[in-house]
Amino acid sequence: MINFDDLELAFLYVNSDADFDKYAVVHRKTGEFFYQSDFTGTDEFPEDVESDDYIEIPDKNDLNLGRTLVFDFCRSLSPGTVGQSE
Repeated sequence: MINFDDLELAFLYVNSDADFDKYAVVHRKTGEFFYQSDFTGTDEFPEDVESDDYIEIPDKNDLNLGRTLVFDFCRSLSPGTVGQSE
């Protein structure tokens, strides 16, 4: 089972610094997280990380969580008032 707090920490790790590539994966069955950083030389990835047993934690840009999503969400709560110029 994957722990939400651990998943959040992995997501924050991947997105913590735009200048350096950081990666994280989680094992589907055990819920164990593994980390890699080009900057620090950290490489905890197991040898079989390319298998379907692992899920890569996405970068926030991979999720397309940009400005449009925010305005769409706000419009859904308050139609006709958000994102319009006065």
